[in-house]
Amino acid sequence: MKIIFNIIVLWLAIANSNGLWANSFEITELPFKLEGDWQLCVKKELLSPPDCTTHNVPENIEFAFPDFDGFLTYRSHFTLPKELANQPLGIYIESIRDADEIYVNSVFIDSTGKLAPDFEKANLHSRHYFIPNNILKTSQKNSIEIIVYNHARFGGIVASAPVLDTAKNISNQLMRKNSFIMFYMGIFFIISIIQIFYFVAQRNHKEHLYFALFSLLTVLHLYTFSNFPVASGASLNFNFSLSIFLFAALTILFFLFINSFFHKRINTLYKVVISVLAIGALVQVTILPLNYVYHQVTLIHIITFIFLGPYYFWLFYQSIKEKIPYAKTIALVSSLHIFAAVTDMLIDMQLLSPLISGIAGLISPITLMLLFITVSLVLTHRHWLYYRHATYDFLTDALRRSAFIERLTEEIPRSQRLKEPLMVALLDIDNFKIINDNYNHSAGDKVLVELVKRTRKLLREFDLLGRYGGDEFCIAASVANTADAIKLLKRIQNNIHNEKIQINDDTAIHVSITIGAYVADPNSDFHPEVLISEADKVLVKGKINQKGKVHI
Repeated sequence: MKIIFNIIVLWLAIANSNGLWANSFEITELPFKLEGDWQLCVKKELLSPPDCTTHNVPENIEFAFPDFDGFLTYRSHFTLPKELANQPLGIYIESIRDADEIYVNSVFIDSTGKLAPDFEKANLHSRHYFIPNNILKTSQKNSIEIIVYNHARFGGIVASAPVLDTAKNISNQLMRKNSFIMFYMGIFFIISIIQIFYFVAQRNHKEHLYFALFSLLTVLHLYTFSNFPVASGASLNFNFSLSIFLFAALTILFFLFINSFFHKRINTLYKVVISVLAIGALVQVTILPLNYVYHQVTLIHIITFIFLGPYYFWLFYQSIKEKIPYAKTIALVSSLHIFAAVTDMLIDMQLLSPLISGIAGLISPITLMLLFITVSLVLTHRHWLYYRHATYDFLTDALRRSAFIERLTEEIPRSQRLKEPLMVALLDIDNFKIINDNYNHSAGDKVLVELVKRTRKLLREFDLLGRYGGDEFCIAASVANTADAIKLLKRIQNNIHNEKIQINDDTAIHVSITIGAYVADPNSDFHPEVLISEADKVLVKGKINQKGKVHI
């Protein structure tokens, strides 16, 4: 009944349009963009008399009908050669505000959303409609009518003109779009999982949590723009309201992430601003009628333009000035993201030309992906540095004592399984205090660094080298027997003794070390601390009896 009713309305509209039709499109090849003059009839209510005029598509109808809300009917004609009409065809429309129905030769084809009075908003989704072959005419005019319900905001076909193409190409385009969105969703979901893992490992670094939530909500936000809600039969009004709520939540999370990353306290003014935005989002998604949802969008725009945008650029400037690590990188990608977001807002407000709108539609996904990948890499690199500094000595790059003991704990079972004796040795620099006193602590640091470099050259990749404390270092290595251990330690000692260490441009000094070692029987049970303790006892005795030698 509804379809019959709409057909009658279309017939009445045509009868009352005084024969005002746009030029017919002569289609010779596909795809064909139906861009140009269409007849546009507007009505406040479905049965009210239409007000018709010739209108360019795509274009903002508010230019011809200021502040219009109601029904819009786009009409035009197209002719098809016989060879094109014999194959399945379809109509693709990149974007229509609110809801629509499409008719070809007065036959209902399909709809997205629902027209008033059972209004269901569908302005987030592209349209992909398939035309039955039996309704198309060859070598004569085919009529096309698109009824759009404009609700609360600028409406109509404003982004791109309808495109006539083969059904196969329309299907492929729909698949590509949704695959593209799913690819983004997958990448952002993986990023969110990684950042949650980092936050669990470093709970005092909330930037990982904020960025994880930002990534996760971006996944949901992208879903609301896909055609999956339309295909699933979900409420498109709720989907639209959810999208605006997520937009507000993402705005808040980005603000929290940026402040946390640069370790900035949020002052009272911005606490109030963010609180207002959060309360508005909660009210909007729970109790706010659909007619007023755009007030939340306006609130987000005002807060972004007046408060958040200027604050971000001030924060980036201060962070770069203070030489905070990664400040330039984060500032660059964030600025690009902010630029794309502001451009999208201006497009939404119909303040940019179609040409710029088309370019912005390509920039936004690129800047978003660039932001996510860059920030993720920066946070991962910083997390890796935290881990490395907790594992390796900052000066010498040898294992820290705790990390050495942890690795030694893992080596003991391997030694027992392979029946290989495990040697643990402590190296101590003789008279290291005198080196610091006679030269300076910088010279002492160079001695420590050079000792580690020379020792590491003689160890295998899986052998362990750690800084036990001060000027003492520890080694763990599997050996064939005690003689093999002595041979390895003497090579290490000679490599240090035989060549002076350059401590500045003019001075090189001889350095002597004493080594105490213990070789553990693989058939016995032992603990890492016990092995180190035994090696330490040998070292202490060796330094008392004879410095500069290997004791085992």
